[in-house]
Parts: sequence; C-alpha cells; structure tokens
Amino acid sequence: MLLKELREEIVETGIKILRTGLVTVTWGNISARDSETGYIAITPSALEYDKITPSDIVVLDAEGNVIDGKRKPSSETPMHLYIYSQRPEAKAIVHTHSTYATAIGVVRDEIPLIIGEVANAVGGSIKTARYGVEGTVDLGKAAVEGMSGRAAVILQNHGVVTIGRTLNDAFFNAVVVEDAAKVFCIAKSLGSITTIPESEAERLHQDFLETYGIQ
Repeated sequence: MLLKELREEIVETGIKILRTGLVTVTWGNISARDSETGYIAITPSALEYDKITPSDIVVLDAEGNVIDGKRKPSSETPMHLYIYSQRPEAKAIVHTHSTYATAIGVVRDEIPLIIGEVANAVGGSIKTARYGVEGTVDLGKAAVEGMSGRAAVILQNHGVVTIGRTLNDAFFNAVVVEDAAKVFCIAKSLGSITTIPESEAERLHQDFLETYGIQ
C-alpha cells in the first residue's frame, strides 16, 4: 500500500479528534504530506472516523490528482492543497469543528494571548479568517490569510484549521485552540480579560519549539 504508515497515522489521528470531541460524525478532515514524494494523503469524504481504514485514505499529487485509493477525497481537498502550496513547512493539516472555537468564529472574534499555550503552540493570538465557501480554493486562501504565519486559524462560520510538522503536532495545536477557546469564553463571561503581551509571543513560541519540537 502506497504511504502505508502515513495513512495509518491519519486513521489514528481521526480517532483522536473524534474521542476528544473536536469533531462529530464525519465533520472535519485530516491530511499529511509525504516529504519524499510530495504526495498528500487525505481522509475520504462522508465516512465516519471510527470506520475509516488505511485503505480508505486517498493519496493525491500536489495538483489533486488521485494517485492511490478508491474513495472520494475530502470535499475540502482544495483548501488543503492550497495551504500546502503556501506553507511549505506544513506537513500535516487538521480541520475540526470544535464547538467553542467555532462559536468564536461565528461572532468573528479572535482568541487573544490569554494563556501561554496559545503562544507556545500556535505562535500568537488566533485570528478568525474572512468567510470562504466550503469546498473551494477560496476557503484555503482565506485560511492562509488569517493564519498569517501562525499554526492555526479559525474559519468564519466553519471551524478551525491547524498545521504542523507532523500529524501529532497539528492535532496538538487543534486541542490547544479549543482549550483556549473554552477559557476565553468562560473568562469573558466572568468579566474583563487580561492578556500576555504580544511581544512575548515569539519568545514563548521559540522556547517551546526548542524544548518540545512541536509546531
């Protein structure tokens, strides 16, 4: 099987985002880019995460042509391909529909530097991107614009996208985003919020990368 280990890792990541409540049923999608071939493995369309097997994962080239796999690739394939084309350091993408972060996107707010983990993993405050139509390259363009050097972005009315140098990194970042979103929503309900200075973000991020090797 082509890219067998990568496909197996995507299946495992799908189970993790399902068990941690970052997605329900078939929402969201996951992909990873092979460093040697440049091929991209991505979850299939409309198949529940706990039913996906490695053979269900679809392998594409950078233009979106199917190289291996019998399933239909995720409807958000254009978004994934565009992000990879613009963020060469990204080797994995996780797109979730986590509740609190999605709610922040609905009101077009952002997650400021309220906890160190946001700077550590993502690199700074998490913006909400402009609206982009689902299943289009324009959604990828909106995501890249909103990410602006970060490792995560909230999609207006559509969830969260995170990138990483590995699938575990991208999953980790998705968890951090949702945890920060929960803290933000609760803190706002209690009163005015305090934040970590943005000037600290780069130092915290670099220290984290050097210590943990996660982006």
